Amino acid sequence: MSKMPPTGPRYGWLRFLRPYQMRLALVLGVLIVTTGLGLLQPFFIQRLIDQVLLEGREDLIWIFPVAILTIATIRFGLGVFHAMMYASVTTRVLLDMRVDFVEHLQRMSPRFFSGTRFGDVIIRLNRDLTQLQELSTGALLGFASHSLTLVGVTTAALLYQPKLFLICAIPFPVALAIGFSYRGPIRRLTRTLRQLAADLASQVMETLSGMRTVKTHGRERGELARFLNIGHQMLRKVLQFQRTRAMASGLPRLCLVISSAILYSYGGLMVVRGEMPLGVLVALGLYLGMAFAPLHALVELYLQLVQGKVALERVREIREQLPEVIEVDGATHCDSIGATIELDAVQFSYHPDQPLLEQLSLRLDPSETVALVGASGAGKSTIVDLLLRFLDPQQGQIRIDGTDLKTLQSASYRRHLALVSTETFLFHGSIRDNILFGKPSATDEEMRQAAIKVGLPAALGADSAGLETIVGERGEQLSAGQKQRVGIARALLREPSFLILDEATAHLDLASDRQIRDAIAELMEDATTLVITHRVSTIADVDRILVLDQGRIVEQGTPKELMRAGTAFQELLERDQIPG
Repeated sequence: MSKMPPTGPRYGWLRFLRPYQMRLALVLGVLIVTTGLGLLQPFFIQRLIDQVLLEGREDLIWIFPVAILTIATIRFGLGVFHAMMYASVTTRVLLDMRVDFVEHLQRMSPRFFSGTRFGDVIIRLNRDLTQLQELSTGALLGFASHSLTLVGVTTAALLYQPKLFLICAIPFPVALAIGFSYRGPIRRLTRTLRQLAADLASQVMETLSGMRTVKTHGRERGELARFLNIGHQMLRKVLQFQRTRAMASGLPRLCLVISSAILYSYGGLMVVRGEMPLGVLVALGLYLGMAFAPLHALVELYLQLVQGKVALERVREIREQLPEVIEVDGATHCDSIGATIELDAVQFSYHPDQPLLEQLSLRLDPSETVALVGASGAGKSTIVDLLLRFLDPQQGQIRIDGTDLKTLQSASYRRHLALVSTETFLFHGSIRDNILFGKPSATDEEMRQAAIKVGLPAALGADSAGLETIVGERGEQLSAGQKQRVGIARALLREPSFLILDEATAHLDLASDRQIRDAIAELMEDATTLVITHRVSTIADVDRILVLDQGRIVEQGTPKELMRAGTAFQELLERDQIPG
């Protein structure tokens, strides 16, 4: 990803466990009981061999199998309970993490997404957060369980034969050291694999969303080659990762096998010499076997911790970014606006040495319709983003009915405005759903009337499914003109106090433009309206025209006043910047 902007407070992932502390404590308690019961089995087997089988006590043989079976049954029941409780906690923790991540993404400005690859965000949302969840729940509980098992096994084994067990335990630290030595390669490979997965997902998303362009240019094989190139890189790294992971876990396992060899050679010699009962050797063998699993699991947990650290770094790269617009504490809820819009000495730039808007001041009065015109790059889109509060001015102030926009709750403020832009974004679903997106509480009749006013039923044709027509991903099943009608209908339904029309009729022919002009006029009737357009037919109906040039309002007046020769507006017309 590109260079990151300033970051906010440190992202603390363990906080997601706090609401589930009691459940996690219960899960841990079950693990402790289960581990303790498991430690009893070698003890019973040792007693069975030394005090029953070798002494020929037929009357006691049945006691030990019953005890072992009872313990196994109890452990089975506890295991089922543990699995259900653990699944309940982990799925909720993962959901909470994802909700927090998505909420943070929603606070980011549209400019963040224009410079971010969606495939990379999806990989962080799915794989990296899943890795963190597994680390925060499974790894922590696993560490507690395995550590407890090791303590219990060590205590029991030392009570039986301390000298022999200590000799057998010599390979244990060697096994752990070998596993820990692989942390560097595992971390580097994990980060590389995550980045390749993000590249692959982004490439597929770009190709599918741009399939019309791909086919038009005959680039199907080229895009497939790009996919294969990333796929082959990923394949090589996956194989390298698996080899490294196999060595990191296999070598410690080999060391642990050496412990068994020591036990049964040296311990067997002690049994033959009569220095140790056979049952004790069998019990020590069982305890040693019980120690292998947690020791190996601790190595695996450490490797998982290394991978989790990479996942945490990747999540933090996005989660700790500060939004460009930060809601102030105690922001005022915006119940309604009279729609007096003022920009007072506003200054804004994307780059410090390249100011875009310089000391810009303008005012829109209630129910006034104002057109903003200017050459490409003059700052029109930036003004729209400022008015929507996707950006904040670096100097100056934007006031709504005399109130600083920064002191208003952004979400409540935006409920009173509507934007109809050149490109109307539609969600996969029906036309009905996409119109209602503007006002979910609207009645079915209100929605239908909005669709009729913009001529949607006629534009869709008699053979279509009408308002139940599925628009497809990003509205690909509709024409550009049909999508724009849906956008206008969506705005009609909102009944905004402040309306922004950004090339609202760009994809409609002149006949269609005239057809829905009444609908737009109704939309503008009680709203303060800012019109950004390249059509003189639209500009002719506005109250005022503002001419923007190099971040400043260089001219303003009525259409009649600015149509005279020698005006900056007339120069734009002559340069075909605003075609008639």
